[in-house]
Amino acid sequence: MNSEILVEFFYIIKRRWYFMIIFAVFCSAGLLIEKTYFSPAIPQTGSMMFTQVVKFDQPVKKYSEGENIKDVTMIYNVHMYSNLQKFLDESESIFNYEKLERGWNNKTISEKFNWLNKHLEVHYCGSNVYEFILRFGSEDPKEATYVEKNGDNFLTNYVNYSKNVSTEIIGECQITILDKYQLFNKRENVTQTDILIKFGIIGFVLGIIISCVVLFLVTLHKKYNEVK
Repeated sequence: MNSEILVEFFYIIKRRWYFMIIFAVFCSAGLLIEKTYFSPAIPQTGSMMFTQVVKFDQPVKKYSEGENIKDVTMIYNVHMYSNLQKFLDESESIFNYEKLERGWNNKTISEKFNWLNKHLEVHYCGSNVYEFILRFGSEDPKEATYVEKNGDNFLTNYVNYSKNVSTEIIGECQITILDKYQLFNKRENVTQTDILIKFGIIGFVLGIIISCVVLFLVTLHKKYNEVK
């Protein structure tokens, strides 16, 4: 009985091969459409980092905390949500955030603030010298060529924003860039075309498998009716 089912199954495949091909093409096209328009696949690239070491040309202000004397810094002021909103309003008119983070336009304002606080860092080095960092991980859904071209300008924009929103803390001042550094961890760049080809093949193979299962069930049903 089993051998008869297999013979009948292969006979149906031989007669309905065109059905399998058509169905596989539809599955491949459907997966390509889904990955292109509804949940786009993200090309993976290496991590990227931009840094600027900046001195604010203003005498250091001090405050006491118990027995300790500490420098007044602008770090808290820079991360205030009301100030971040100002940075967003300005920078979104200059830079294409969708290329910095795919799906940016679908994020809530809270998610945008979290993104900024994750990717932008400010470290106080002393004597009114700060290190500003723009950091992207390899898993971030970014357009690497755009980030590489615009990352330093984006960070400069953030440095200027920090100066402008911190005048109440450190006073009016000029800034001097002491050093800059960029780090790109290159890895094999998988393009959007490569990803679509991959999913097109996966969709085609999946279509073939599903059509084989359907034809096998049809064979079983036919043999079952013959036995009855």
